[in-house]
This record gives sequence, structure tokens and C-alpha cells, in this order.
Amino acid sequence: MIEIILSIFINLLFNPHSADLQATQAEQITQPTFISSERPVLTAKSYLLFDQNSNSVLISENPNQKLPIASLTKLITAHIISQENDLQEVVTVPLEATRVGGSTMYLRAGERITIENLLKGLLINSANDAAITLAVHNAGSTEEFVQKMNQYALDLNMNDSHFSNPMGYDSPENYSTASDLLNITLQVIQNPNLTNFANIQSTTVTSSNGLISHNLRNTNKELQNFQQINGLKTGTTNTAGQCLISTTNQSNPQISIIIGSNSRFQDTKTMLDWAKNNIKY
Repeated sequence: MIEIILSIFINLLFNPHSADLQATQAEQITQPTFISSERPVLTAKSYLLFDQNSNSVLISENPNQKLPIASLTKLITAHIISQENDLQEVVTVPLEATRVGGSTMYLRAGERITIENLLKGLLINSANDAAITLAVHNAGSTEEFVQKMNQYALDLNMNDSHFSNPMGYDSPENYSTASDLLNITLQVIQNPNLTNFANIQSTTVTSSNGLISHNLRNTNKELQNFQQINGLKTGTTNTAGQCLISTTNQSNPQISIIIGSNSRFQDTKTMLDWAKNNIKY
């Protein structure tokens, strides 16, 4: 305790303007002000709107409710791969990846393809076969990779989340919350590769020998319809309903999280319009 007090005294003695500087820096963080108490009307079971400049949640509904999240699960898969693997690593597609259902990029068993192109398939096309291929390459099996997913979740203080597969298939053991998803989103958006991939509307990637092509089209329609949106991930299953995490490129960037919606794109637009009309900076 004595050392801390002494350190503060020395800092003020030799840098008398440090306190003023800290106060000025705090003032430069624009704090949102609510114009009214009106709340948006959404169909989602759970939602959250986060303001990045002020580092604050603007509005939320059931942010800690544990819910199935469909392919929003792929964000933690992408995060782990980006932390542990190089984009130019060449991966061999396992047979089990070609047997998954749902959204795929039509990988072929034995095909050789880079981590970069698999991540593009994962984030643009929400490809389940890419998720399996990445998981097996990284950890040796999907089971081992799932263990990593749950450890990463704990490390990111996603204490109300649990994962049972790398792509987001419905399972009683695959769930998260809007608050927890905010934690992983804040990690993902720090990686320009991942955010750039998620913002691509359509592209074609090839196997490492250039002989096999995969056409990718983004599942996020808002990239075309709502200009201020620049990502991030969609998800839909019968159990989870429609899910969407959106990031904006406006002067006051925001993160919108929608879980269990009947109309995820309209809910997102409604929430962002609400913020525009009811909050000033």
C-alpha cells in the first residue's frame, strides 16, 4: 500500500499535468444520452446493442438467457483458428467433413486447401464442412476441438456458454447468451482478417492446386441492403430460430446481437434505427 501511494505522489510531483491529462482523455470518450425511454419492438427472444466508443450496452432484453445460437458458434471456431493457425497452412479435407449437412462450401474428401480459404467459407458461406475441416486440422478431432472451444469460452469469461460442436448444430449442450456473444465478438473484431472475410459479399476460392473451385455467397443480406452494416455472422436452425450479430461502420460503431428472432434483419434494422432516433452523443 505504501509503495502505491509513493508511486502516485512521485508521478504527480514529476508530472503535475498527468491528472489533467487523464481527465481530458475521459472527457473525449463520447457518452450516449437517451432522448426518451421508448424501447424498440423486436421479435427476438434475446437482444443486445453495444456502443463501442463508450464501451457500454445501450439496450438489452434477456441478455443472460441461455439459448441455442446456431452458426453464431462459428465465431469462436474462427477465433481459435486465427489464434493458433497460419492463414497459409494447407489443410487436407477429411471424409467426415464432406458428410455434414446444412450450409456447405462443397469441399471434397482429400482436397488440399488453405486455412484462409476455409475461414472465408466459414464466415462468408457459413460452411459446416469448413468448420469440421478446421477443427480436425487444429486439434486432431472435432471432440478435441470442442474441448478447446469450451476452454476458450471460459478464458473469455463466457461463463454461461457451452459448445458441443464447431458449427452450431442444435444440441442441448450448445448454447450461449447475448452477453457472452458480445465477449467473443469483441475479440473477433480485433482481427482484421476475420472482419474482412465476414464483409465479403461473394467470392470464389480454390484448392491449393487451383483445380477445385468453391463459389461463396454471404448469408448476411444486410451487407447489401443496409449500408452501415459491415459484418459479422448469421445463424439459423429450427431450434435456435434466426440469429445475427451485426457490426456497423458509422461514426459511433455499434454491435447488434439478435438471438431467437422471427425476422433477424428487420430486428437489427429496428434496433439500429431506435438508437439513431433515441440516443445522441
